[in-house]
Amino acid sequence: MSGPHSPRCQARRREAVPTGWRLPFAVVLPVLLLWGLVGTGCLNKRPPARLSQSVPVAVALVFDAEEERSVGTVPEEVERSIDLRLQDRNLAPQFVDLESFGEDFARRRATRHRFAWLGDQPEAAELLILVESRATFYSQMGGRYRWTVSVKATVGRPEASELSVDASFEVPVFLQFAHEQAPDALRAASSVIVRRLDRLVDTALGDPEAPWELEEPSQNPSQGTAREARPRTRRQASGPGQLGLMYFVLVDRFANGNEANDENVDRDDPQAFHGGDLQGLIDRLDYLQDLGVETVWLSPITASRDDKVDGHGAFHGYWVEDPGSVDPRFGTEADLVSLSEQLHKRGMKLLLDVVTNHVAYDAPLTSEKPQWFHGLGDIENWDDPDEVVTHDVHGLPDLAQEHDEVYNWLVEHSLSWIKRVQPDGFRLDAVRHVPLDFWHRYNAELREAAGTDFVLLGEMFDGSPAVLSRVWGQGGFGALFDFPLHYALVDVFCRGAHPGRLASVLDADRRYDHPERLVTFADNHDLPRVMSACGGDEDRVRRLLAFQLTTRGTPCLTYGVEVDLEGEGEPANRGDMEFPKKGLQSSTAQLISDLSRIRQEHPALRSGQTRILALDDDLFAYVRIADSGTALVALNQGTTARQVVLPTNSNPTTSQPSRALDLLSGRRVELPLDIEPGSVRVFDISALWPGGQHTAPAEQRTVEVQVRNAPLRDGDSLVIVGASPELGDWDPSSGAGPLKQEGDAAFWGTSLETGRVWEYKLVIRRADGSTTWEDRANRYLYVDDANGELVVDATWSS
Repeated sequence: MSGPHSPRCQARRREAVPTGWRLPFAVVLPVLLLWGLVGTGCLNKRPPARLSQSVPVAVALVFDAEEERSVGTVPEEVERSIDLRLQDRNLAPQFVDLESFGEDFARRRATRHRFAWLGDQPEAAELLILVESRATFYSQMGGRYRWTVSVKATVGRPEASELSVDASFEVPVFLQFAHEQAPDALRAASSVIVRRLDRLVDTALGDPEAPWELEEPSQNPSQGTAREARPRTRRQASGPGQLGLMYFVLVDRFANGNEANDENVDRDDPQAFHGGDLQGLIDRLDYLQDLGVETVWLSPITASRDDKVDGHGAFHGYWVEDPGSVDPRFGTEADLVSLSEQLHKRGMKLLLDVVTNHVAYDAPLTSEKPQWFHGLGDIENWDDPDEVVTHDVHGLPDLAQEHDEVYNWLVEHSLSWIKRVQPDGFRLDAVRHVPLDFWHRYNAELREAAGTDFVLLGEMFDGSPAVLSRVWGQGGFGALFDFPLHYALVDVFCRGAHPGRLASVLDADRRYDHPERLVTFADNHDLPRVMSACGGDEDRVRRLLAFQLTTRGTPCLTYGVEVDLEGEGEPANRGDMEFPKKGLQSSTAQLISDLSRIRQEHPALRSGQTRILALDDDLFAYVRIADSGTALVALNQGTTARQVVLPTNSNPTTSQPSRALDLLSGRRVELPLDIEPGSVRVFDISALWPGGQHTAPAEQRTVEVQVRNAPLRDGDSLVIVGASPELGDWDPSSGAGPLKQEGDAAFWGTSLETGRVWEYKLVIRRADGSTTWEDRANRYLYVDDANGELVVDATWSS
């Protein structure tokens, strides 16, 4: 949401307590193009994604040496990635061992020979896949080592090899160290290779002469309802918790694909329109897919105000005048439909931004339907719950959603967009400024019409998990943005705060029914760019992103974070996108691409349960446990190396391996796990902690807190106040205690749940009704499962 006076300047940041982050696609044979035209009637439908029954496929992965006639072993991470993506299509891959073809393939490198050899093998396979790769050192640039990975992939049926399809492409990659060689380059290019192969396999699966059948598309369960969207002709979205890596596009600032629709464009004026449009985004879909993006969220594309207000521009799209039509500066409705179709062809998703709180300054509706607005003036008391939903946000005319006419008008427009464009969901703007009764009714009606998988993602601009949990439930949202984690990320990685800030937010996941549906983010168009928040420190930003993209929830990126865009406030934080000249040249972009691939390959990072392992002033470590495996994430904020020791029960037999897989480097490392200073490390520890070993029921441990030098007077009481219901949710009147005074010390004994992180402060409740908070950063207590009483010594800070 945007207003003329820094729209979030008065929106409260509720924290604990303020404390002192080319595929040149293969040329498909004409006969396959003919198949597509005959079989589907058009080329715009989404390719088949899955077979109705398992089909065996023989796969040969060839890694040719550059300077000699030899064939090497493809890194196991690349094989595993391909294996997982093939299984997603109900293919049963049989990887041919190197010893079977190595000597023959080293002598003869012709693809047709190799593909024919693969089809002659005795193993029964209905589909053949040959991936040939080679890595060549290119140059040293800016302290990094550039390699070019050349790939040719061929897919076809053994009895119809003349109809096979193939793709040849190159992937530029940058390595950090001189000792890294060709296998490391291939490993770095694996995410691009896998995505290119995905497209080729989907083309081959569309062969109407093949002996397999495709799954039937799912039906819309809402058929027959009074208000329903058109049944979808593509596979339904996979649900609010399966959006994959999200990417926010501020349309006007992203890419100009059609200069014919430019109107009053002035790129030298940061408050003017800059010409970005839907065609520009369509032209950049390869770029986004190479980055690893799976869902694109658009800023509002509906017709909005032309002119500035008090010097502030309307380019962002949140000053809506006609919520039923596309703003011509962004293109046409046909462009929007084309974007939706092209995303869905790629297996990607689309979220549209919907504004229900207000319309633009002086919008025609304000004079046509004055009774539709509250007309109570600007919000003055941002802590008044009634005022924030009935008054204007910086002068934007506030709609009276409680009136049936207004409600129906908003719902009809929303349903119309679903029918006409078929997005996968909506991002719902300014949740805190619209009554929860409206949201509950609105979300239920849209879900009934569009299906339960339709994403309803709310922007509740609040840093309190308690508030988010309440709004989520009462409003009936499918997901919410994780503002509490955003603030913790910036505090810890950009400002050096205690890592307990992160631990406390993750501990609060017990408040939510589905914490995995929270959408995490480092910044957005209403907040400082993360590069600016971190003072231009690239290492801090990359550590933050590494943590964000490996924690629970759906990660969301703001356009340009991958090329290190900066901007402290408006409009600088809404600057123009800067695309690299070739490929993913930015190391930040490469990191994001790698992390996206890692999330895809390791279900524990997407949907695993969280269990905290360690927390102190410098170190924070936790595991993500899923049925299919376990991952460990560790952050070391200190200046010396630390070690993470796994619980003894995680390795119950001596026959298990003593090494873990470092997912960011692709190397196996010995136990115990060393965490370098100033680093975030991510490990696959499935061999050490098998999937399915979920957390046992929590136990209780006796805890005694001893506080000295608290300035207590007669009638005063000392309490512990913190970020959990047990500690009063930061309300001193509900804090734990009071502590028992004995001389110059005060004591409090209790029993606390193990595996929990308790964020708190000491507070004196004065006899006169006032309160005195200790003057220091928040304290953090991690209750591990060691035996015996846990004693906490604390000294009051004045």
